[in-house]
Amino acid sequence: MIDNYNKSNEGEYLVENESSSSTNQEEKKAPLATKWTFWLDSQKNKFSSKQDYEAGLEIISSVETVQEFWSVFNNIPKPNQLANRVSYHLMRQNRKPLWEDRENE
Repeated sequence: MIDNYNKSNEGEYLVENESSSSTNQEEKKAPLATKWTFWLDSQKNKFSSKQDYEAGLEIISSVETVQEFWSVFNNIPKPNQLANRVSYHLMRQNRKPLWEDRENE
């Protein structure tokens, strides 16, 4: 019953905090099957050229675990807080949010 406790120099038992252990944190990570990239899409005009569209794309972050996903998702503005013509895309690996990207076929 006291396996999860450590005895201090004063003879008291201290509960070992498993969540603070770096090895335990590594073991608890839940990897995703593939890497995903969050993109910010901010367009100035409703109908822009392909070059203008690509210029409005910016990588926010790439994630490889469930924990990384939620860390990014919970710390970016919610969609209802974004300006007009600004949105997010979540794309597999290094794919760009473009119809012309061969990986999107």
